[in-house]
Amino acid sequence: MNTVKRIILKVFFIGWIVALSTSYSFASSEQVPSVDFLVTSLKIQESQSSPALSVKWKTIGFINGVKTTGSREVWYVRTPKILFLESKYFKNGVWRMTNKERYEIDTNFWKAITINPSGEQTGEFGTGIQSSGLSSGDMVETVYTPVVGTAAGWTLLDLLKSGKVNINSDKKAINGIPCWVIEGNKSLGYEKDWKAYLDPAIGFCPRLIEISGPSEERTVSFEEYTQIKGGVWFPKSMVMTKRGTDANGKSYENKSVFSITDVSAGVAVSPESTSIDFPSGITLRDLDTERRLKAN
Repeated sequence: MNTVKRIILKVFFIGWIVALSTSYSFASSEQVPSVDFLVTSLKIQESQSSPALSVKWKTIGFINGVKTTGSREVWYVRTPKILFLESKYFKNGVWRMTNKERYEIDTNFWKAITINPSGEQTGEFGTGIQSSGLSSGDMVETVYTPVVGTAAGWTLLDLLKSGKVNINSDKKAINGIPCWVIEGNKSLGYEKDWKAYLDPAIGFCPRLIEISGPSEERTVSFEEYTQIKGGVWFPKSMVMTKRGTDANGKSYENKSVFSITDVSAGVAVSPESTSIDFPSGITLRDLDTERRLKAN
């Protein structure tokens, strides 16, 4: 009987050693993803969203812990051809202004129109994504999320495509979730140091983005991801926090909370709803030449 027990224990011990060595092999042999692989992964997120990704959210702000009187209601659309953003601004619940902007990916052309309560309208247009909602970081995105402080209009996908990034050989846990760390710094030509933490379990979408400058640090946290369509992941909320020191040497913390109210992927959006037409006679500004003109 003792001999049988010894045999069983020996078999169990050998099996445990094999299992342990196998799991170690898988852990140690996990390869660091290449830049091309990360670009492809994010492009899959984009293609799986086709013909359109449509997201609506509300934004509220806090200054040093105190809620501000302003808020926004936003509708964002991404298709293979365009990025569209409509932002309605409110103060104490009263509508103050609507801004619409549209960026055409193939032609690298951007245009925007602002509508005030008085009915007055003004427009702008230019080459590339201008300093606006689409490039400010005040938007919820996973593929084309702006990384502020790198270059105007440079998104996470743009940065990876440029190849001017470092990929850390070790993962870092964000809220207990292991993520690959992608970073850029001044030695690579950036104005500010930045890091993006990409989660392989959700198609390498970002869990966290950190941007460090001389006087301000910014973090963007993407929270509660859900799979909204096969292979397409999107957060239920996003929190952007800015910490720094103002001109008077006083510390501050500004926070914006973005709460998703509606999101869909793979459903077409009518072209008319994302078009921008300048009414005849309104004032336009050509941002490439700084000329002002009247719309025909």
